[in-house]
Amino acid sequence: MEFAVEDHVFLRVTTTTGVGRVICARRLKKYVPNPSHVLEVEDVQVREDLSVEVQPVRIMESQTEQLKGKTISLVKVVWDSRKGDSTWELEGVMREYYPHLFSGSGELRSENIV
Repeated sequence: MEFAVEDHVFLRVTTTTGVGRVICARRLKKYVPNPSHVLEVEDVQVREDLSVEVQPVRIMESQTEQLKGKTISLVKVVWDSRKGDSTWELEGVMREYYPHLFSGSGELRSENIV
């Protein structure tokens, strides 16, 4: 497929899970603009490898689990509020990559938990 500058395209994406999460582009499809279409435009920066970084929106809840005799702290991370897209992640890893989701005292910030 060939596109010219200023052509409109649909970008189909699929998500991968986990910290450092990215959205991978799968294909482009030409779009012919139509005034009756109402599209929400997002400013998306696509990398050379056709991936897009996604930032977490908030921490929804937390829990601990026992795994092979160890206590594991998990947090449910909301990645996309509109789609309700969320995953369970290791709390320690999330604290390392996204400390703004947590307060300085080590407790989850209440405004980030639904």
